[in-house]
Amino acid sequence: MVELIARTKGEAKKLGHDTYQTGTPCKNGHHAPRWTISRQCIECQPMPRDESYVRRMRAAYTKACEVTLRTGIAHVPILKDDGWWTVPVRDPSQPHDQTQAESVRVDGD
Repeated sequence: MVELIARTKGEAKKLGHDTYQTGTPCKNGHHAPRWTISRQCIECQPMPRDESYVRRMRAAYTKACEVTLRTGIAHVPILKDDGWWTVPVRDPSQPHDQTQAESVRVDGD
C-alpha cells in the first residue's frame, strides 16, 4: 500500500499523519517533514513519536489555549524535567507587572 504524502498541515490531519512535507526548506534550510502538532521541521525539533508523548503534548497545547482565553495573557506549552507546563509569555517591557499570570502544570493523561 502506498501512503499519501500530505503537503499541508490540514491534509496531514485529515489523513491521520503526524508529519507533512511542504517541499520548501525550513528557516534553517532543512528539507525535512514538519510535525503537524507544532509545524516545526523534524530536524529542528526532534521528538519522540510515541503516542503517550504526543497525547501529553496536545493536552498541554490545549490547556495553554484555554488559559490564554480565560486570562487574556498568552500562554505557551513547554516541557520541563517534571512534565508539561503552560507558561505565560512575559512582556519584557513590564518586568514588575503583578497582573501577569502564573505557570500551570499539565498532567496530560
